[in-house]
Order: sequence, then C-alpha cells, then structure tokens
Amino acid sequence: MSGPRETELTRLFPCLHVLRAVGIAMEPGKLLLGAVGIILLAGGFRLFELLPFAPEDAATVGSYGDTPGEWLRTAERTSSLRATKRILHEHFEFGPTRFSESSARLMLAPAVTVLEPALTLFQSGNSITKLAWNITLILWALLVWSIIGGALARMTALQFANRERISIRQALRFSSRQTFSYLIAPGLPLGGIGVLLLFNVGLALIGSVPVAGGPILGLLWGLVLFISFLMATMLIGIVAGWPLMIAAISTEDSDGFDGLSRSFGYLCDRPWYTLLLVGVALLAGMAGWFMLNVIMELTVHLATWSVSIGYFGSSELQLPEAASTTFHQLGTETTAESLVGFWTTQFAGLLAGYGPSFFFSAVTVIYFLVRRSDDGTELGEVAIFLEPEPATESEAEEATEGEAVEAAEVARKIEAPLNSSSADATESDVDGTQ
Repeated sequence: MSGPRETELTRLFPCLHVLRAVGIAMEPGKLLLGAVGIILLAGGFRLFELLPFAPEDAATVGSYGDTPGEWLRTAERTSSLRATKRILHEHFEFGPTRFSESSARLMLAPAVTVLEPALTLFQSGNSITKLAWNITLILWALLVWSIIGGALARMTALQFANRERISIRQALRFSSRQTFSYLIAPGLPLGGIGVLLLFNVGLALIGSVPVAGGPILGLLWGLVLFISFLMATMLIGIVAGWPLMIAAISTEDSDGFDGLSRSFGYLCDRPWYTLLLVGVALLAGMAGWFMLNVIMELTVHLATWSVSIGYFGSSELQLPEAASTTFHQLGTETTAESLVGFWTTQFAGLLAGYGPSFFFSAVTVIYFLVRRSDDGTELGEVAIFLEPEPATESEAEEATEGEAVEAAEVARKIEAPLNSSSADATESDVDGTQ
C-alpha cells in the first residue's frame, strides 16, 4: 500500500497530517452524510417526545430537543459574512453561553449529543423517568453515530491511507455490518462501571444499618474511594476513547474488543501526543469552518445577485441576502419565497454536515498517527474489506453452465472405473466358462 504522501515537513512534524482532515471532510458526499446524521439524530429525539417517560419540557431542554429544521436553520444563522467580519474584528469571548449559541455545537455534534444526556446520569436526585429518558437519548445517539460516523471513518481511512474513495453505499454497508462492534466497544467499560456502582450501592446499604452501619461504612470508605477511582478511570477512557474506538474498528475491520483495547492502549501510551493532535485538529477545523462559511455565503450572494439582474416578476418575491442573519422569516413568505427558502435550507444542511464529517475525519487521521507513534504501523496500513459483487445474468448463466459441465465431467470420471471393472468382470466370466 502506498500510504499518504510524505514531505520533509510532515516527516519533521507528523501532526501536520491532521490538516488533510479538513479537505477530506469538505467533500460533498461526506457533507451530505454528516447532514443525514444530524437529521436522523434530531428527528429521533423529536419522536422520543411521544414516549410515556419523556419530560414535558423535552422540546426546550438542550440541543437534543430541537427539530431537524432547527438544526439546519442554526447552520443558516451562523452562515453570514457579517458574522465572519465580526469574528475578525471583535474580541471573541469563549464561554458557556457563547458555546451554546455558536456553530461549535454543530462541529462537535457527535460528542455533544452523547455527553449532554450522559452527564445528567451522574447527578443526584434523578427520577426513574429522567434516567430512562436520558438513557434513551444516549442509545439513539450511539446508534446513529455508529452507522453514520463509522461510514465517515471508513471513507476517511481508505482515502487517507490509500487515496482510495468508496461510495456512500459501500461505506454504509461496512458500518452497518460493524454496528454491533461499534456499540459493544463503549458498552463493555460502561458495564464495568455499572458493576462497580453496584458494589458502592451495596456498601451504602451496609452503612444504612442502625448503630453499627455508620462506623462500618467509615472503615470501608477507603474501598469506596478505590472503586470510585476505577469508575472515574473507565469513564474518562470512554469519553476520550469512544471516537478512537470507531476509528480503530473502521480502520482495522476488527471487533469491539479490539477497538476498545487499541483506544485505551494508545491513550495510555501516548496521552500528550494525542492531546497535541487534538489541538491541531481543532484549529484546523475552525479554519475549515470559516472557509466553508465564506464559500457558502458567496454562493448564496452570487445566486441572489445573478437572478436579481434578470428578474422582472412580482415584487413580492424577496430573495435571501447574504448580509442578513436569517434567510427568510417563517409565516410571512409567499409560495415562491417558501420554495427558495426550502432549497436554501437544504444547502445550509451541508454546512451543518461539516461538523460530523470533520469530527470523524479528524479522529480517524489522529488514530493513524497515534498508532504509528505507538507500535510503528505504517500510515498506509488499512484493512480492505472486499464486498462480493452481485453477478450479472450472463455471468450467472455462464456459472450455471460451468457447474453443469463440471458435474458431467465428475460423473464421467466416476463411471469410467465402474465400466472398466464391469468389462474386466465380463472377461473373467468368459474365461471361466471356456
């Protein structure tokens, strides 16, 4: 396998390979696949509001309560040359409010949609219905990103290692075949956390015994701390290693146990190098997001400008302007404006798809680099899964004829010894008669 092209600069600074993730993530097929993941995720969350244990304020709690259209309209609002100029000329303050309202949520959608409901599980005083609701959200997010993220990671692995491109259908077929592995990889340490949690709960029950329970629990508090330390270690490993698990399984075409061991092993052996690669990836991803914003805004501007030159129809049609914060106002547009807004929203969906596309592309490239740093595996090493190609009618007929000829040949070879033995028996009978 040829592997990625090496230069003197990348040999000296291997972390620069991460920059390739930006170009890989910007390909239309991957943007489309990322947008499909966003729509599936938000659409599923919306349907879950019909479940009996769904909270009444589910539609307004967190990003996972938004409709698919709101995810895409968020991409519209963030795609503005005015916003671009503001980033360049004004001081950027990073905080929880700015983070929740910015496009960073879309860029980190795979991690955000898993971690947000997961954090609530470790809060005190949760009811059974709230636990069931958040567990449902976590399972759905893991399932969506196992299929969509696995396909994106597989496409990136082949393209980065061999400069080979596969179709979306082939990538989805691969990720669908490996869905159980994608889910079992984080599921194993989660099960371990559950077992350790039961130990602490049992110790808490012992401590609830009147009079003697408190002192006994005090004596065993060191054991509680040790068990909690193991839980914390597993939890950090899942949070940091889950994306690498998907990249490992997609690259090696292995099972969940291999993906789990590789991600935990590489993180333990190369923590600082991995952190460096993540930092470079974040900077590259922000630069890619900026470029994609400019390209899309320029596209919208040119579409509006070119059509407005030759448009002499009704003045009721208001074309979207690149300088506006929103492309259209719901409930006030005509039929034509609704159709223009529909196509613009779909176009903005590609911008929303950049988040998952870059996330899994960058994680896959990081996996290649950490793997080489840890065990010396070349960057061009990737498992190739050969799909059985469906046979055409002519090939099927030729195969049938070939099987018939082969069967006739086998039958002839079987009959030949029988005929010769029969002839020998006849000759011996004649000799005996004589």
